[in-house]
Amino acid sequence: MEQDKILSFMKAYFADLHGPEAVKDFETLRAAELIEDSVDAVTFIMYLEQKTGRDIPMSEVGAGFTSLSFKELAGHLCPSAYQECHPGSQGEGLGA
Repeated sequence: MEQDKILSFMKAYFADLHGPEAVKDFETLRAAELIEDSVDAVTFIMYLEQKTGRDIPMSEVGAGFTSLSFKELAGHLCPSAYQECHPGSQGEGLGA
């Protein structure tokens, strides 16, 4: 799945939750700006699992994912984008 597609799922989720104004400049927002607590984080990851059809274990995502921008997070969730950013890596990104 492409990074842009994952990013569009993320943006739609938060636009529905907080309104379109909240997702202005979405790619550069840090996840922590829209995810307030661990329940929000789990709900968001479950939504992404449903939309992408992939299992995304919270243990792999980790609590630190909220410090990433949404664009960075989408890159970690997209194996091809992860490989571009981490050449030679054995991993395929978060939840791969």
